[in-house]
Amino acid sequence: MITSLLAHIDVLLGFGILILTIFYRFDFPPVLGYLVTGMLIGPYGIGIINGGEIVDLNSELGVIFLLFTIGVDLSLGELWKMRRDVLLGGTLHLLFTTALIFVVCSALGFSPATSVFLGLLISLSSTAIVIKIFQDRNEVNTAHGKTSLAILIFQDLAIVPLMLITPILAGNSVSFDGALPGMLLKGSLIILVFILSDKFLFPWIF
Repeated sequence: MITSLLAHIDVLLGFGILILTIFYRFDFPPVLGYLVTGMLIGPYGIGIINGGEIVDLNSELGVIFLLFTIGVDLSLGELWKMRRDVLLGGTLHLLFTTALIFVVCSALGFSPATSVFLGLLISLSSTAIVIKIFQDRNEVNTAHGKTSLAILIFQDLAIVPLMLITPILAGNSVSFDGALPGMLLKGSLIILVFILSDKFLFPWIF
């Protein structure tokens, strides 16, 4: 599996470099080149990567690499300074976008549950892709860049409750069988370890 994964990473990098070179030549956004690369060599393109576990692994690696670049530009101190924009701006964006899409979908004849789901879905953005665009334009530290980042962070935090709401919108009952407290405890411990490592361990190592 490791050998197969490494081979597919070579293919991804090779096609990615080729396509991004062409896109840079014509001044197209790099993110568009990434999407074209995925469509070209994926299961619905020429099929070099034909789906299954390999696609899942590569997609997870891609998200990890992109989010790593976000972590390089964002510290906990900066995040704390943006707390007002995160909570207020993110909440207003989510509510207004969902309400607008709900009205449009309801007018088109969709059920209330479907309209709410589509509203929540459209209100979410890809943090990694948007930040990559801002980085390419050197706009991360601008006023609109920081505001956009705050809203994106709120969207990332809202993913978990939205995932819990989705089965309810579909008419299914949600049961955690006592697993929710354990999940919250494990998640809190992981966050605590990251914060302490960022504060004490990694500065000492470097």
